[in-house]
Amino acid sequence: MKKESKTTQIGLRIEIDLLKSVEEYAKDLGVDRMTLIRLAVTEFILDMEREDDLESIEDYIAGLIDNKQFREETGMEKVPADIQEARKSRLKLLVEKKSKR
Repeated sequence: MKKESKTTQIGLRIEIDLLKSVEEYAKDLGVDRMTLIRLAVTEFILDMEREDDLESIEDYIAGLIDNKQFREETGMEKVPADIQEARKSRLKLLVEKKSKR
């Protein structure tokens, strides 16, 4: 029975100067250059996901998205209590500000 691979091979062209930097950092960390590239890509993706989550939190607090959309965008089962409280406070301030006009 053939084992299913969880990875795939890709071709990659990068600038020579960038490759030199990759090789230097890989050597400093005691890993090969492909391991360093995988680590760098993984870290980049995780940073992007964290940034997306922060944007979703900001949008939820500002009242731009609802509970369902927040959960879908962040993958959370429920909105954390502190984020719910921040939203309530923000919306309360907006209502108070509007009623003073």
